[in-house]
Amino acid sequence: MREDWLEHIKAMSPEDQYKYFLNRVAEFEVLWGLYDEKNNGWAMTVSDENKERLALWPEPEMARLNAQDVWKKYRTETLDLYGFLEHGIEELEAADRGVSIMYIPDYGGLEVELPYLARDLREAIHIEEEEANSSE
Repeated sequence: MREDWLEHIKAMSPEDQYKYFLNRVAEFEVLWGLYDEKNNGWAMTVSDENKERLALWPEPEMARLNAQDVWKKYRTETLDLYGFLEHGIEELEAADRGVSIMYIPDYGGLEVELPYLARDLREAIHIEEEEANSSE
């Protein structure tokens, strides 16, 4: 994935960015984040309301492009989609945190409320499963 990806994402509407994220995550059944096991844990952004948000991407290359500046010591790490839906959403809610999807430095990311993200990911998985079953 090259720098032109950044321009492509920026040119997409927020709705199209979100659809892209959901489709890619459902297809591969993983989310990608940046993780620093020595110091900071998962890479977090901060919303305008000063709420921490877990930075998530649908592909490792997208996450890797963001491993710079304050995140330069972070490495890409997967989050299992089903584990995230079963436990991760609840843990984020309990800690009063959210998510920032497809974050790009100096541009931002999509801030989606956790109940809506959980619902939309479940729907995207269901669609992927239906398409896979119909092609067999």
